[in-house]
Amino acid sequence: MSVIKIADNGGHAITLTNFDGYYIASFSPPESLREIFNNIPHLKCRLDDVFVCAPLKSGTHWTWEIVSMLLNGNAEIIPKSKMTLMLEAVPTEMIDGAPSPRVLNSHLHLSRLPKEALEKKCKIVLILRDPRDVAVSLYYHCKGVLKHEYDGLFENFLPLFLEGKLMYNNYLDYVVEWEKAMEERSEIHLIYYEDLKTHAGGNGVGSYHVEMILRFKKGYIIIWSKSV
Repeated sequence: MSVIKIADNGGHAITLTNFDGYYIASFSPPESLREIFNNIPHLKCRLDDVFVCAPLKSGTHWTWEIVSMLLNGNAEIIPKSKMTLMLEAVPTEMIDGAPSPRVLNSHLHLSRLPKEALEKKCKIVLILRDPRDVAVSLYYHCKGVLKHEYDGLFENFLPLFLEGKLMYNNYLDYVVEWEKAMEERSEIHLIYYEDLKTHAGGNGVGSYHVEMILRFKKGYIIIWSKSV
């Protein structure tokens, strides 16, 4: 694992960490990230774990807050950051020590999640967003995060996104992998970022005009929306 720089068509480079061809943000030094990534497949999952999974800039934090509130039984803002339960961002020991029920989150491809997540049929909420909006939001994210050291133009950034030369590699590969899994597995539930926005009030989560229903029977989670 090493820190690399990938240049856009205009010569501006973005700084990432390369884990055997898989690009990730430099959350920590390469040595620490390697240990984290090597441990993720072997993470011990619990039957009441809920995974919130999404590509970058697709509503992960928003959905993580919603699911956490539902599990807590109230609409109080969650006092901790989703980063404390993000698989690729913190040491495995921190996740192991978190109390149940855990709302874990990740931008990783399905094949890179803990093996027990699928073996134990843990509840998974998958969020997808229009890739055009993802590209724009990710562009400003990369420009705003100092560790990326990026200051290029969007017209030169877009080819990096389309070619999978940014964090978490190719967006379409991510979606296709999850689509194949959803054909066979009922514990994965898909929601769309655009639907969350459509049914949200002016104050966001606080006036969320959506009927959210969680069912924890038989090891699956169902979330659907209904205008009120």
